[in-house]
Amino acid sequence: MTQVILGIDTSCYQTSCAVVDLDGHLLSEARNMLTVPENERGLRQSEAVFQHIKQLPEVLEACFTKLKQYKIVAVCASNQPVPQPGSYMPVFVAGASFGRAIAQTHQTSFYATSHQEGHFAAAGKGIKGLPDKYLAIHLSGGTTEILRVSTQGYLSLGKTLDISAGQLLDRLGVRMGFDFPAGASLEALAEGKKATGRYPAIVKNCSVSYSGVETEAIKDLESNTLSQAEIAAELFDVITRSLVKMIDEASKQTKVYDVLVTGGVASSRLLRKSLDVRLLKRVNRVKSSYGPPAYAGDNAVGVALIGRTKYILDKETNHGNRVKRKGTI
Repeated sequence: MTQVILGIDTSCYQTSCAVVDLDGHLLSEARNMLTVPENERGLRQSEAVFQHIKQLPEVLEACFTKLKQYKIVAVCASNQPVPQPGSYMPVFVAGASFGRAIAQTHQTSFYATSHQEGHFAAAGKGIKGLPDKYLAIHLSGGTTEILRVSTQGYLSLGKTLDISAGQLLDRLGVRMGFDFPAGASLEALAEGKKATGRYPAIVKNCSVSYSGVETEAIKDLESNTLSQAEIAAELFDVITRSLVKMIDEASKQTKVYDVLVTGGVASSRLLRKSLDVRLLKRVNRVKSSYGPPAYAGDNAVGVALIGRTKYILDKETNHGNRVKRKGTI
């Protein structure tokens, strides 16, 4: 009977489960997007929690129907957005509560991690040669942040001062009439369009601001100064230029020149291509890495892999974190 680790992630817009074995092989995964009403730019946390509670049983069922004989030896769930004290969002309580209950039922280990750590672990899947110390960018609908990652943990170097890159794309995309999330629709518009650098990339130290870009892009849209396709191209261009500035400053501060880029926005082929081109021109010492596009968006694969690592470490050190003895959310 195969021993497996169950990973659960309940982000702001996706219910995700994944199962890996003790060798780190992905055996099964399932995801369901939360439903965002038409013309809305997102969900309230209360509505997202309700949808997660409703969807978790069916996502779990879809995940496990793909398996035959298995034994759950540990459960890992994301219980906070980022690995920092005080980091909290109600959506993660849904997944962590389900995870702890499943672990209790199976009388096995429960582990908690953060949504951001899950992103990095999933992105690292299949990447070879990433050193023990590197820069990491989390680029998603709710987060734009650059960190230094090492064996000692995570150090935040800079992040958005207002809205994230994903919010910038989603807000403009919904105004253009596209469904939420709108990043893929804007990318399709932007393909083949040449940007002029119309919107300034505002980066202070390693932190970025996109609210001014949003304001100017809305003006261009409402006044028909630029076409939707031209605006889309300019948005991807300003996001790319701001990332280059953040990476440049972070590498100067840390003397670290490897960078891992992940998150839903980072799944964009257009962004990856233009980022590599600009990094080569401006910061040619930097080596960029990207996880598989399938694991760039919200998923539970990284969470399951983190659970595997923690479970193996517990076994090796004989400090099993059994739910019947302890285990908090």
